Amino acid sequence: MQETSIALAVDPRMLRESLAMSLKKTYGTVAALDPASDDAAASIVGMEPKIIIVTAHPTTLRIATEVRRNSAQTRALLLSPTIESALSEECLALAPEGCLPTQEETSSVGLGELHQAIRMLRTGHTFIPIEVLRGIYRRALDGAANKAATSEDPVLTPRELEIVSLLLKEPGLANKQIASRLHVSIYTVKNHIRNMLRKCSVPSRYRLIEHCRGKRNQLGAL
Repeated sequence: MQETSIALAVDPRMLRESLAMSLKKTYGTVAALDPASDDAAASIVGMEPKIIIVTAHPTTLRIATEVRRNSAQTRALLLSPTIESALSEECLALAPEGCLPTQEETSSVGLGELHQAIRMLRTGHTFIPIEVLRGIYRRALDGAANKAATSEDPVLTPRELEIVSLLLKEPGLANKQIASRLHVSIYTVKNHIRNMLRKCSVPSRYRLIEHCRGKRNQLGAL
């Protein structure tokens, strides 16, 4: 069999050692480095592995992401105990070419499927279980539905538009200054700003100004 260099960014340690022992019997170079090591990512990058096997943990995912950033030829095989963890933001950012389920309690993986996945990745194919593909599809549909539900721009009252107009012209205005210019109480200004933060789904006055600056056309009066 053609030699295939494999790196393991795997936790827990028992799974890492078990995989290393099994894979060394079939493939060429297998590097099983401790993910907690400061130079783990650099060592794997220097090895230029054909495949990196990674578990769905923040540390191992960070290592795998760095390896792929510096080694374009390296393909990733993700080991994940659940569909939900395989669809986490960190795992999706890694964009692995392969994904395999593991036993949630023992973190073990079927060796037959593992060898099949490695063969697929080595020959330029992908290995993604249908359950993961269904999960990605469902998430995409949910995302589209949420986007459609929130796509309408918030409706601001005439007084809110007046306040936003002042903030766009002079972002540093204090509530007291706005109240003075509009001849309203400072409490009224605070309530209007609080309502606008809620309507625009932004956490701060600065973000509100940035949001409204990008929505000048939709907000009309600005």
